[in-house]
Amino acid sequence: MKWNLIFTLTISALFFVASIIVYVSFLNIYTAQFDHELRQLSTEVEKRILNLPALIRERLLTLGENRPSLYLSVEEVLQIFDLEGKKIYDIGIDVPDPPSFREGFSNENDFRFFTRILKNPRGIPVAFVRIGKNINGISRDLRGLVNLLGLLFAVIVTGSWLLSNVLSAYVLKPLRSSYEQLKQFTSDASHEFKTPLSVMRASLDLIPTEGLEQGALEKLGYMDLSVRKMQGLVDQLVQLAKSGGLAGSLKMEEITVEPFLTSIVDENRALIEQKALRVRVKADPKSQCHTASEPLRLILGNIVNNALKFTPEGGEILIGMIKRGKTNLF
Repeated sequence: MKWNLIFTLTISALFFVASIIVYVSFLNIYTAQFDHELRQLSTEVEKRILNLPALIRERLLTLGENRPSLYLSVEEVLQIFDLEGKKIYDIGIDVPDPPSFREGFSNENDFRFFTRILKNPRGIPVAFVRIGKNINGISRDLRGLVNLLGLLFAVIVTGSWLLSNVLSAYVLKPLRSSYEQLKQFTSDASHEFKTPLSVMRASLDLIPTEGLEQGALEKLGYMDLSVRKMQGLVDQLVQLAKSGGLAGSLKMEEITVEPFLTSIVDENRALIEQKALRVRVKADPKSQCHTASEPLRLILGNIVNNALKFTPEGGEILIGMIKRGKTNLF
């Protein structure tokens, strides 16, 4: 389920980024084309004005009645202002006058305007010409694009989720099969170990201890401790096979470090005596640690056993724990 969610979110995020790129690109292209058409229209209007006879042009650029009309479509606005900002000419849909004038493009209400300075044939500025076109068409097209991208996004999310389920079922099927086989093997092997360990434990309990030397008694004690350790490991394997995971079978508890380490050393006493090794446990007698004792015992037992195997005869081994902040180092 987690893999499916990550896969779906990744595909969705990629499509979302791609959608933003498409939207921005479409907006830039559409706006550039719209501005180009608006600039061409402004140039055409300026040519019409400058091509008028001088007398008619003067009438057009002065306040008063009987000014000649200029043809514009319904979706366009033409405004002419003198250099002081007074409106001279206005045709098309009524829109508010701008607070100030500057050449270039601007958006006002539902129109996009292009403002330029009109100059007479001698090159002297005489007026501001503003051409505007309704941008509702762009807004409609952009809303349509957003709706289309939203629909595609929903399809992509649904398709990604379905595809992730198909892929997970196809890819994880062999892993699930292997896991089930391993789980079954662990369970079977654990049950097979339980019987001989129980026999060994019972045999150790039945051995008469009267008259035995102290060394023999210690060796029997080490054997009994090792058998108990093996039984504990087998019980953990059985629990692990039943629960399907390690987390549920862990038992967290407070342990006193020094006797815990000493017990691990005692489990390997036979090898220590065989190689005449000197093993010292160094830890604060009051030091405690909150941990899962059995897995820790298994890990430290393997480390100690390896140290004993590879230390030369008569060598010395130091086992202990130090604290670094909230971390315990063994």
